[in-house]
Amino acid sequence: MISAPTFTIALSPPSLNINQGASGSTTLTLTSVNGFSGGVNLTISGIPNGVTPALSANGTSAKLTFNAATTVAAGTYQIAFVGVSGSITVATNLTLTIAAHSILTSISVTRASASIAVGSTDKFTATADDQFGKPLSSQPAFTWSTSGGGSIGASTGVWSAATVGGPYTVAASSGGVSGSSTVTVTPAPTFNIAAATVSVTLKKGTTGTEALSLVAQNGFNSSASLTISGLPKGVTAAFAPASISAASGSKVTFTGTATATAGAYAVTITGTSGSISNTVTVPLTVTN
Repeated sequence: MISAPTFTIALSPPSLNINQGASGSTTLTLTSVNGFSGGVNLTISGIPNGVTPALSANGTSAKLTFNAATTVAAGTYQIAFVGVSGSITVATNLTLTIAAHSILTSISVTRASASIAVGSTDKFTATADDQFGKPLSSQPAFTWSTSGGGSIGASTGVWSAATVGGPYTVAASSGGVSGSSTVTVTPAPTFNIAAATVSVTLKKGTTGTEALSLVAQNGFNSSASLTISGLPKGVTAAFAPASISAASGSKVTFTGTATATAGAYAVTITGTSGSISNTVTVPLTVTN
């Protein structure tokens, strides 16, 4: 039995995924079977509105490029390819999937903390989302600005707090879209050193003590080292311990020698923590 001449139509690839506003191509190949040598009339149907095909033929194969407009409806379409030669009809389908083109629609701005101490810096970050509320796969560059309270790096998003107050607005923009957040500038953490008594009276050849405490302000949570100045001749002082915190106080013991000079003095005790230094004055009276 002799088989009748015919042909086949194949697509490579048999399916395409194209974003709105993009294009994709497939190659159609016509193969002769059993000595087929006739001409073939090819028709294409099922192309969605907004998709334009372009055909580039080369002998028994052709490259088909589908150009999708940004307005074409997203979805999956079956495009039919039908070849007709006399009484012979051969058909195959291309599965064309149009994915929604991501459009920058909104920008969200976040930061690590709700407030920042004056003199400090804070890094802001931004995320660009598409029309479906999903982050863009490729994030754009942002331009940063602030309404006051400090300054911000236009390309880095690093904000420097300069003025206590707020809330101040920090904004990121790209492609005509912007988003913002707010920040409040708080006073810098600090502390005071307090003495328990109004004054210390010290007799020559004896000792006297003063209890010290640290009063934290604006979230200060560290310790401070203690030093003393203004001691009169013949009087020494020792701290126990030599550092102080809000949770653990200290005391200073004054020791007067027999040769200490009698009189009234203002002794300065300084607490230092990093760049922060605060003092308390302790009146010291030395008697005979």
